[in-house]
Amino acid sequence: MVKISVIIPLYNASSYLHHSIDSLLSQPFQDIEIILVDDGSTDGSAAICDEYAKKDSRISVFHEPHSGVAHSRQVGFEHATGDYILYVDADDQVDANMVSDMYDEATRQQADMVICDYRELTNEGEVYQKQEPTASDGVTVLDDIVNGKLYGALWNKLMRREWLLETRACFPQELSMREDLIFLSQCLPFAKKITYIPKAYYGYERRNATALTSNYVNETPSYYNQESLWVSLILKNQYLKKETRLRLERYFFRLSYITLKYGLFDKNQWNERFKKQTDLLSYGSGFRKAIVNLAYCGHFHIAQIMRTLISKIKS
Repeated sequence: MVKISVIIPLYNASSYLHHSIDSLLSQPFQDIEIILVDDGSTDGSAAICDEYAKKDSRISVFHEPHSGVAHSRQVGFEHATGDYILYVDADDQVDANMVSDMYDEATRQQADMVICDYRELTNEGEVYQKQEPTASDGVTVLDDIVNGKLYGALWNKLMRREWLLETRACFPQELSMREDLIFLSQCLPFAKKITYIPKAYYGYERRNATALTSNYVNETPSYYNQESLWVSLILKNQYLKKETRLRLERYFFRLSYITLKYGLFDKNQWNERFKKQTDLLSYGSGFRKAIVNLAYCGHFHIAQIMRTLISKIKS
């Protein structure tokens, strides 16, 4: 019986895929399945995956059309059969005892989730990132993640599969960044027990420009489309703490103004993203609120003209 499903989403990962898979196969803990989800790679990654699957029955491969990391994570989740799930990014490093130690902690404590520290691998060296939650309840852990105390990634978190299925957590397919944060926001409020191991078993690679997730440049329409989308999705979560919700609401209003100010969205895009938030106007103040109010009430082009005039006056 499979105890842990290790899910590896990958895209054009041929230069480091061998090391990633070998590090998992050499783990002392052997009751695992490794699920490789190839997101339409064009660099030979698919052939490497198939080669490993032929050599080891614990490895399964799913070749998908290029659809993004959220789709890959979801495919892996849907095919997992283990008692617990661990996500690993193909270019990162997994220490030898990570799987066994986290599994032992999960079973000993009967935990829904086990969190560990990680090492951030940069060109300047390794940076130890402590990930101890403020408290062990799911709502507090979610609050820590949203507020930046904890990193909202999946790879340093071992999760009980049946618990995840009960929460019906899933990866929003329209997101290509922070999809893991939204997934966590859906399941964490229902966690009965979360434990923490003060050891950095995982090495998060920051030296390579990874192809797994899209790299959005700030001030571009693509970036603000994704940024405003994840905020709008998480604001639907009824378990956010009051202070955190208020901060996110104010940030969402700021995004509505910025996209107007720089002309990043057309009228339909802006309406689709911001008019669904019925309390949007209560988050802002001053001339920014006046400009957003014009767009919100259907006067999108007048709002654009006004923000241009104000920008010229202020300059």
